[in-house]
Amino acid sequence: MYRYLGKMNDQQQMQVAIFKFLRSLGDTNPRELKGAFTQLKDQLTAIAANPFERRPFMYLDIISWLESKIENRPVQEIMQRKFELLK
Repeated sequence: MYRYLGKMNDQQQMQVAIFKFLRSLGDTNPRELKGAFTQLKDQLTAIAANPFERRPFMYLDIISWLESKIENRPVQEIMQRKFELLK
C-alpha cells in the first residue's frame, strides 16, 4: 500500500509530510516519540495555513489526534476544546 501511494504523482503536501514521518518512525526511540509528534504537528499546521492545501484537513483532523497524543488526553476532549474556541 505504501509503495502504491508513494508512486502517485498527485500527492499533496500533507501526504508527503506524513509519509516522511512514517519512514523515519522506525529509527525513532519510543521515548522520543512525543518530540516526533510535535515536529509533525508543526509541519502539518504550517501546511494547513496554505489555503490550497487545506482540503485534506477537513476530512481528517490529524492535528487534533497529534495534540491528543502529545498532551495524553482523549481526542474527543481536544476537539471539544477547539469547538468551544470557535464559539
